[in-house]
Amino acid sequence: MHSRTGLLVLSLFLTIAFAPFSFGQDWGPYTWENKEHENWWYDPAVYGEHSVAEAKARWDRIGSGAKAGDGFRGQFGNGGDTHGSILRLSAQEFVMARVSFCSLQLLGLTYGSVVRTEGRITLLVDYNRSYHGNAGNRDHYSQNPVASFHLVSWDNLRYLVNEGDMGEFGDYVGGFGDYSSDSFWLGSSFFSRRVDDLETDYNTVPKVPMGYEKYLKTPIDGTIIQVFPTVLITEINEDGDTSRSSRTKVSLDIGEDDGVKLGRHFRILGSEHGETVEIIEVGKEGSIGVIDRWVDDEGNESEIHETISVGWSVSTSIHK
Repeated sequence: MHSRTGLLVLSLFLTIAFAPFSFGQDWGPYTWENKEHENWWYDPAVYGEHSVAEAKARWDRIGSGAKAGDGFRGQFGNGGDTHGSILRLSAQEFVMARVSFCSLQLLGLTYGSVVRTEGRITLLVDYNRSYHGNAGNRDHYSQNPVASFHLVSWDNLRYLVNEGDMGEFGDYVGGFGDYSSDSFWLGSSFFSRRVDDLETDYNTVPKVPMGYEKYLKTPIDGTIIQVFPTVLITEINEDGDTSRSSRTKVSLDIGEDDGVKLGRHFRILGSEHGETVEIIEVGKEGSIGVIDRWVDDEGNESEIHETISVGWSVSTSIHK
């Protein structure tokens, strides 16, 4: 990922904390019953009881539900399945908890006031502490007491995009750069929230502040129009171990004119196993890709896989 500033810097540099406590345990007076997730535990020597009490009060005052207006109030989150940041935001104040979802430990705590202008929210920090006991976590926010975010709406989703990261958000929309199908993607780095329970229409265009439309990128969508016979591939690694896989060439109806590049991966839409097509030949209006699958010792693919077929849709988008 690219470097972050403000709150995003802080949250993305967190290291997962594996503390010796069982999942869902009550840690007595050092338990945060947040009413939205499993209880968190915290070190009172790091945060101080008075500051934790203030953070809890703000957490309860702001709440997590949708508020009247444009949806930029309530609870936002970023990160992945293992750790991340949860931000609660009102028109006047905010509180953010950085949490290990594995150990349920509070890794950092920040709160302060909010200033909103057209298309932007600025967070002014009154208090910030980070847990230093795991892998040398540092208090990055002490040098960045202000964080400013662009307000972005994408159908029923709301995003807070950090200053300087609109280009990366464009990659996130289109499925390029760090958000391409061939990247080891662990979750969104942008704070986001959903304003209702309806399915998101990712075919719509995100609404960004005026002048930032140039950063948005459109996903490349295509269709498999021909499937070639499957062949078996045998590979031997440096240790002499042998692995086998099946390889199926497919022809796509998109090419250089559509932005297709050699080596780019396209997600197979609807695949339950995260399969992709890797481009190995690119023409002006079409391209050739391969779909690789592991096979057993007899060369048979797993029964979980569907037969590769003409008409399958592919896309660079990680959302569809």
